[in-house]
Amino acid sequence: MRSSRDTDGRPAVPAHGNGAAGEIIPLAHLGALLTGTGDAFDDAGATVPAAEALARAGLAPYRFGPKEGVAFLQGVPVATARA
Repeated sequence: MRSSRDTDGRPAVPAHGNGAAGEIIPLAHLGALLTGTGDAFDDAGATVPAAEALARAGLAPYRFGPKEGVAFLQGVPVATARA
């Protein structure tokens, strides 16, 4: 995650839509970017496939280990970042 933070790819998170869980939707889209699925915005604001954004940054898609995906969606990254 630290390496992806310094790239020009940002997860394409919908501004509107269904979802009552405040953090789960943005975190799911961030997880999709990290795994090379979904979409990302480049510096120009254009939508590009996440795998392409990672490749441009010289990063390989991340593969979540057992239980990491669930922990990721439960807001652990946000809590850790705020600590």
